[in-house]
Amino acid sequence: MSSNVQRNRQMHPITLSPLSMKDCDALLDFERRNKGWFEQHIPPRPTRYFDRVGLASATQKLVQTQGDESHLMYVVYQGTAIVARANIHTICPDFVEIGYRVCKAHVGKGIATQAVAALLDISRHQLATPYVLAKVTKENHASQRVLEKAGFVFSHKERNGTLVNGNHLELWYYVYNC
Repeated sequence: MSSNVQRNRQMHPITLSPLSMKDCDALLDFERRNKGWFEQHIPPRPTRYFDRVGLASATQKLVQTQGDESHLMYVVYQGTAIVARANIHTICPDFVEIGYRVCKAHVGKGIATQAVAALLDISRHQLATPYVLAKVTKENHASQRVLEKAGFVFSHKERNGTLVNGNHLELWYYVYNC
């Protein structure tokens, strides 16, 4: 299920596609180009994500195990380049948890907003979940704004919720009621 999502004229349209093996080359480029950027905000990927064989193996495992009862992984294309990842990485009977990452060159262009809207649409219509959970670090103001603009409401904080670059960071939990 691919979907084109365009919310207003200022945003560049994206295509959200289920992760597949055909994405490996573009995904490897995406991960390599943005490694330092992502690691400023979230815990690092395993080293296997940065070589072709390791990434293909990790992707194959994700593709083979994804489904409505475990997780749904997506790549976000703009043209032929992957510009973001957007995932429903936890699927439970009463909620789902989403996550996303946008490459540095495309931050501020509405891509996260469009990807979150698409994930919410899937959560409501395909998964019929009562609510959606998202977590961001206290310092990630851009993601906080994306979630709030999408209709998420701040729920609570988790002190020392994640470790980034040797620093324990506070996680902020946001909830969207479907």
